[in-house]
Formats: sequence, structure tokens, C-alpha cells
Amino acid sequence: MKVYLIDCALGTFAVGEGGQLVGQQLAGRTGTELAKHIAALQKLEVTPARTALSQELGKKGYNIIQARLADTGSFLQGFAQLAEMLGSTAKANGMVSEACCLLAREGLKAQGKGKIIVQVIGMKDRLEEHLNMTGEKLREWYGLADPEGARTVKSHRELARLALEKGMAGAGMEFDAGDEEAIKDFAARYLASCETAERIEKYLEALAAQEMPNVATIAGSMLACRLLSLAGGIEKLARSPVSRIQLLGAEKALFRHMRTNSLAPKYGVLYAHPFIQQSSLDKKGKVARLLAAKISLAAKIDFFSKEDRSAELKKELEAKFAELVKVSPA
Repeated sequence: MKVYLIDCALGTFAVGEGGQLVGQQLAGRTGTELAKHIAALQKLEVTPARTALSQELGKKGYNIIQARLADTGSFLQGFAQLAEMLGSTAKANGMVSEACCLLAREGLKAQGKGKIIVQVIGMKDRLEEHLNMTGEKLREWYGLADPEGARTVKSHRELARLALEKGMAGAGMEFDAGDEEAIKDFAARYLASCETAERIEKYLEALAAQEMPNVATIAGSMLACRLLSLAGGIEKLARSPVSRIQLLGAEKALFRHMRTNSLAPKYGVLYAHPFIQQSSLDKKGKVARLLAAKISLAAKIDFFSKEDRSAELKKELEAKFAELVKVSPA
């Protein structure tokens, strides 16, 4: 007699040709066992429940057909069997809830440092926006007392140091002690925020080297973190086609091209890579494609095999870049 094995979240069931239930093997009696069973199904692995039921039916002479994942009806039937085995629906609900919590925790653990990188790069962007805005306000404020200094010192950070060290002596308004104390306090806080931004950048470099050493070497630490953030994680980056990696960060330009038939973008945040910066205008698109292809390969290595082949990949990239732009590698 033929029987079909059907997996569901709660176990494995054997169904005859007429649709009758021939046998069953539940995943276990605890949330941990159930979570392991579901995790195996997600990875398309053979579960202990399926193996046990196959062996049991094989001894009875059944012709076993390896079938599909179950539908909702099989899940409900399995839940009824689970509740009967545990003695109450409440216990079955508790077991399923525990399994779901365990799976959620394991899912977060499996993401590694990628989620941290996404949050930190976002925080770095917000901090840089804040520094740019407050730096402009500091320049306007300082310029009331020293217009010449505000005009000649280009860096907001250097201007903040100037306000702290030199004070408010200049050809503009006279600041009294209270005014000078206020702007110096603001300048000190601005410099502290600049130091925080530097520490965040070093932290991101360390995270990138740990989470995706190959991508970080090919793209540079900051660009690698930005690509990971835009893709949504190292797994999504590894599974992305080369064309998507090439245009990450250029979504608005791409949609504008689709709506208005304007020129299509050739690259997104990859524009920040030194190789694109060094390339002539007619070669930038080809270089971006080359970079995206190598980053795609590096991301796959980082996610799937986790080998450090950064030196090899970098050497290959430099050779292909040199060939593309007709210059000798350094």
C-alpha cells in the first residue's frame, strides 16, 4: 500500500491513497524539540520525526512516497494530536509559543553583527547631519564677533577650536563674558560630538572586518557598511544580483528614469569608491559594474563559506581595473 509522508510544523504524518491517516510522528513534547523540528524544515533538512515515521512504516511493508509540506488542515490535525498527547489545549499552546520564541531568538542570533551595523551606520548618518547643521550655526554665531575668521577658516571643527582657544576678539560685535562663555560651551560640545563620530567610524570599521572581511576589503569599511544597510543585511547582499548591488542608493534616480525616460543611473553609493572617482566619465559605468560583481562574490564568500579571501579578491580587482582603464596596477 502506498502512503504519502507530509511534514508540518508539529510533526510528520502518513496519509494513504484514499486520504486516510495511516501514521504520525509528532516533533516532540517540548518547545525546544518543536523549534528544532521547524528549523530543520526551514533548511529543507530531513527531520527526526520523518526519519522515525519512515522507519516505522517501512517495517510494516508500506510503500513510502516522499511528499510535500503540509497544508493548514494537517497543521490543525497535528495540533489536536499534540493537545491530546500533552493532556490539554493550553499546554499545546504553551509549547507552540515557546517554540516560536526560541525560533525568533535563533533568527536574531543568526543575523550576526549585521543588524548592529545597520543601526550604527544610521546613527552615524544622523550625527553627521547634526554636525553639519550645528557647524553652520556655530559659524554664523562666531562670525558676529569675528567675520574674517568665520570666512577664512573652512572647517567647522577648526572654527570650533578657534572659538575655544582664541576667544571672540575680532572686527565684529563685542561679546561680553556671558556671550563668550556660551559660544565656547557650544564649541566644546561640538568638538565632543566630532570625537564621538570618529569613535563610531572606528567601531564600524571593526564590525565590518568581523562581519564581512571580504566586502570590507573590496569596498572599504564605510562603503561596505552602507551597502549592507541598503541591502538589509549580509544575507540579502549575498543573494542580490550584481545589477541591484550596482544601483544600491540610486533608487530615486532609477524610478525617475522609469517614469520620465530620463538617463538611467549607472551607480549608487558605489560612486564613493576610489576606483570610480579615479575613472574617466565614459568608464565609470563599467568600473561600477566590475566593482558590483566583485562585491557580490565577496558577499557570498562572507555569508556562505566565511573564508577570508580578501587579499586574493583585491588583487584580482586591481588587475581587472588596471586592464579596464588601461593603466598599470601600483
